[in-house]
Amino acid sequence: MKKVLSLVLSLVMLFSLAACGGTTPPPPEKPAETPASGQESTPDAAVETRVLKVATQNLTTSINYIIYEEFSRNLYEKTDGRYKLEIYPNGELGTEETCLQQVLTGTLDMLPVSTTTLGNVVDECNIFAFPFMIESFEAYAGFALDEEFRQALFTAIKEKTGCQALGFGYGVGRGCGNTKREIRTVDDMKGLKIRTLGNPIIIDTYNAFGATATSIPFKEVYTSLNQNLIDGEDSTVSSNLDQRFCEVNKHFTILNSTFQNATMLVSPAVWDSIPPEDQEIFIQCGREMDEYGFEMCKDHVQNEIQRAAGQEPDFKIVSDLTSEEKATFVEAAKPVWDKYIDDCGQEFFDFAYAICEKYNEMYR
Repeated sequence: MKKVLSLVLSLVMLFSLAACGGTTPPPPEKPAETPASGQESTPDAAVETRVLKVATQNLTTSINYIIYEEFSRNLYEKTDGRYKLEIYPNGELGTEETCLQQVLTGTLDMLPVSTTTLGNVVDECNIFAFPFMIESFEAYAGFALDEEFRQALFTAIKEKTGCQALGFGYGVGRGCGNTKREIRTVDDMKGLKIRTLGNPIIIDTYNAFGATATSIPFKEVYTSLNQNLIDGEDSTVSSNLDQRFCEVNKHFTILNSTFQNATMLVSPAVWDSIPPEDQEIFIQCGREMDEYGFEMCKDHVQNEIQRAAGQEPDFKIVSDLTSEEKATFVEAAKPVWDKYIDDCGQEFFDFAYAICEKYNEMYR
């Protein structure tokens, strides 16, 4: 555990913040609580409700936040009101790295943390960072819901952090926005300075594309684009719309190089204090959170493309790369796999890759 805490403390020095989902208005002054408005029934007055504090980087209108609220409502209902969540949005309790430290040390109860950040502590989580390993959203959903894979990854997380993992919540394919030009092949990426997540696999992926990757904090992306300190960012269509990057960016290419998600963690102290019968309910709600979230995500990107067309018609989105065009990116990224497979663990990589390929083949 000392090794984990030492690793986590070093994370605070990282500049990466997970950039994901769609967000617009500022967060409310008070955290959201369960039950949500419209709850049909309330628990018996004799039931003691335990309130668990949850932190997220997302605003209250993001798809991520909506999914976490559904998890909260479902947990409250299934436990007859014994548990409810207070969700603190928009980084109110600190950066993702700081909150990860808090959940590991027991000062924060629960946290959805991006697998790219958690991968700096649990090597196995880096499986989601390998470029183009997951070929489609459908394959991602099958892979992330596969019970054999979930059990293996969640066990690794438990062994290395003491936290119980419950699910991934959502999955959104990432791409690249930029101020300079349309990107259709890897040659179009050359020479661009691109902000990425702080995971070394993703950084090296963009360097392999011929770009120069940098990991400035997410909250600095708009200013950096506006001041020509960077040429673009690895992100989503939603981020460009809601964080107003598209006011500076002129182009966005959907690559699906990785699928952004976040692992919902329960702190060791909290998990050990929950009775076994309630632990089973938490685990069930975690899987149902994923099923609910993946259903929401199924049409999310296409809906965001349509929103962009209406709100920002000068913001050009490439969503129709040919197989030949996409192959140029896939080929360029191959050396990244060779470099990081050992870090992820050859045995675990082979195990997870075989399961992922099963779903890739199913949806090709």
